[in-house]
Amino acid sequence: MLPQALALVNQGRCELRFRPRLDPALLLNATVDTSTVAVMVWFERLKELRRVTGVSCRELDRLAGTTRGYCWALERGSKHDVGVHILAKYCAALGCTLDWLIHGKGPRPTDETILAALKKAAAMTPVHHAS
Repeated sequence: MLPQALALVNQGRCELRFRPRLDPALLLNATVDTSTVAVMVWFERLKELRRVTGVSCRELDRLAGTTRGYCWALERGSKHDVGVHILAKYCAALGCTLDWLIHGKGPRPTDETILAALKKAAAMTPVHHAS
């Protein structure tokens, strides 16, 4: 499986990220699970959709109904145990499917689709007024 992972890296579809105490030399004899490769790329897809529309992580968290700072932590890799229900909230706000976000399967949503989903999410999100 390691050659498959390296092929994805070479195609620019994902990048290898190492945890601080992981010795890269250990990967020479490692077996890479394809689900691990998917985890290395899904947050890049989230960032891509967010940046295409100019939406900040804070605003995406508000529109998706997630905790403030969650998107930021996901994009930086500091959140490792993400539930599918959280990813589904981001997908709804960004107009993409879970299959595309997690696995990259199917077409990328168009900019128009993303903007329409963000507009719909904004209409459904309560506005908090400062008192």
